[in-house]
Amino acid sequence: MSRDKQRRRDKEVTREIHKLFWRADFQDKWGVPITLLTRIPAFALVHVFMPLSTAYAVNAIVNRDFTKVSSYVWQIIWLAVGFGVLWVISSIFVTRNGVTAGAYLQEKVFANYLDKDYEFYGNNYLGSLGAQATRLRQALVNEYNMVMFLQIPKQVVVIGGGILVISFYSLSLALITLVMMAIVLSFTVLSGRFRLKWRRVVSEQESAVAADIGDALTHAPAVKSFAQEDYEVGNLRQTLKSWQHAQHVSWLTSVPADTVRYLLVAATTAVLLIMTSRMYQDNSISFVIVTLLQLYVIKMIAATVDINEIIKTYESAMG
Repeated sequence: MSRDKQRRRDKEVTREIHKLFWRADFQDKWGVPITLLTRIPAFALVHVFMPLSTAYAVNAIVNRDFTKVSSYVWQIIWLAVGFGVLWVISSIFVTRNGVTAGAYLQEKVFANYLDKDYEFYGNNYLGSLGAQATRLRQALVNEYNMVMFLQIPKQVVVIGGGILVISFYSLSLALITLVMMAIVLSFTVLSGRFRLKWRRVVSEQESAVAADIGDALTHAPAVKSFAQEDYEVGNLRQTLKSWQHAQHVSWLTSVPADTVRYLLVAATTAVLLIMTSRMYQDNSISFVIVTLLQLYVIKMIAATVDINEIIKTYESAMG
């Protein structure tokens, strides 16, 4: 198959997987909207407003205005309580939605297999089919939904909320932060797209390994009757060599991507430190803004690491 045909096929398969996953997720009509409507505010309380209260508390300590410190402490406590309430509600709905979607998806995949003709079963390993059927359900519940309903909303709130708060105090700092984060995130996404094809190769090899093991065990009486144990072990050994190569390359592709990403993050931190230092010397920003910016930058840097993990999780699911 040519590279262009393979690329078109991959896009078509990915598009169909997205449609199937979202149909499964919306079997519980209220699960997705309630999860998002509770988790996004919950993330905002912890990752946007709590650092804001903390920065003002630090500023009060520096100014020796200790009477205000306790009020900010209570703000932080109530923000944590609010987060806890919203998180419990979202967790109830997201877990209910997960089991409903998982059961729907598994039933659809199983029915689709049963609808195939004899030629399909003749051209596929039975052990591989069973592994793929359960793997798709696990990819939805443990990976795809984790990305869509936990990791992406969290990072959107962390980065978007942080930049909005910074822009309220300094548009120039917000613009610099936005540009630097856009560079880091763009590189993270582009490098992730390159690694996706290797995740698919790994997935294919994992299916091949599962097929060899599953079929050998399924026909174990025949294998033992004809004394084919050594043949089956040798066959698996060859399949494992292909898997080893694909997995090794897949892991190695993340090394240069991680290295460059951390260099970009370091550059972002350095630029913002220099800018805030000069602005503080010119009395154009207060100490609380310096503290606040560093708190948000730390969270944004952590967000880039999380987004890298999001891409890896997505690659695994789409693989």
